[in-house]
Amino acid sequence: MNQPMIRLIILISLILLPICRGVGCSRIYPYNLSELFRADQIVRATAVKYIIPPDPNTWTTGVPPSTIEFKIEEKIWGVDVPNIIVLNGYLTNRDDFNEVPLPYRFVRPGGRAGSCFANSYKEGAQFLLFVKRSGSGYTTDFSALGPTNEQLHSPEDPWVKWVKSYLNPCAQSDTKAADYAASSKSELEDLIAKQQEDLEKYRIAKCYLVKYGGGSPEAAPYFKVVYFYESTAVRK
Repeated sequence: MNQPMIRLIILISLILLPICRGVGCSRIYPYNLSELFRADQIVRATAVKYIIPPDPNTWTTGVPPSTIEFKIEEKIWGVDVPNIIVLNGYLTNRDDFNEVPLPYRFVRPGGRAGSCFANSYKEGAQFLLFVKRSGSGYTTDFSALGPTNEQLHSPEDPWVKWVKSYLNPCAQSDTKAADYAASSKSELEDLIAKQQEDLEKYRIAKCYLVKYGGGSPEAAPYFKVVYFYESTAVRK
């Protein structure tokens, strides 16, 4: 490979990398919800205990040498999902909930400095983990500043419902949600025209595109809705 091509590849790599400094972290390119779904597995899990405890005199914003055992409470996505997952991290006694609007496209406060990833978990709390296989184990550190390991308020946390809706928008995310699997095109058109909460509006639009495709002019409004929730900058 010639030198100009090597330099071009290095330059492109530098542009696409997030910028991470000691006190802050930022991205050059905007976040898209689809980044999360590069995960091999998605699980709802409880942070149980240390497998390898940390050095009490050392704390890093990067990947800690300490490891935590997570008990899998719900297997949402993936194959061969184990009942226990071990991740590098720290256990704390503090909540670290995300305060940005749903669907999250920004990491919780604990991941907004240093390495661009949250590495602490409240002991006994539940988290929605997007994990990738890494060597002989797992990691959530694959989407800089992304919500790959968000703390949950409950098993029915709205973030869980958004993730399930991304994966299967036509099906019920819980027993209280509407089921759009049998809805006709005209029924979905009537529903999207009505005042809907954010999650239902998103589900209707995405379900329409899944069922009827996006090749016709009437699909444009549905693309717009889906784009708004999956790709726009974090809304205040």
